[in-house]
Amino acid sequence: MKTVRVRDVVIGEGMPKVCVPIVEIKLKDAVTFAEKLEAGGADIAEWRIDWFDEAYEISKVVEAAGCIRKALKKIPLIATFRTAGEGGRKGNQGGAVY
Repeated sequence: MKTVRVRDVVIGEGMPKVCVPIVEIKLKDAVTFAEKLEAGGADIAEWRIDWFDEAYEISKVVEAAGCIRKALKKIPLIATFRTAGEGGRKGNQGGAVY
């Protein structure tokens, strides 16, 4: 099996990795959650942008990504945006699904 190294995490060898999603609506809450992941044993974090209340404002997404990245310290970050059809929170045409 091929391996992939992301920061200090090697995917494809050793124990299975734990990827924890960040699904907070507000940036403040996402940062607070991210700060706790290292102590919680997470190997990787997935920021679900479709949950972020300012997901359609690119400058806010870029700012939030930087804040979350900093809060995670060494934990790798995957950022995803899932449409409602993919099980996400935002609709396929930009509307929120609740």
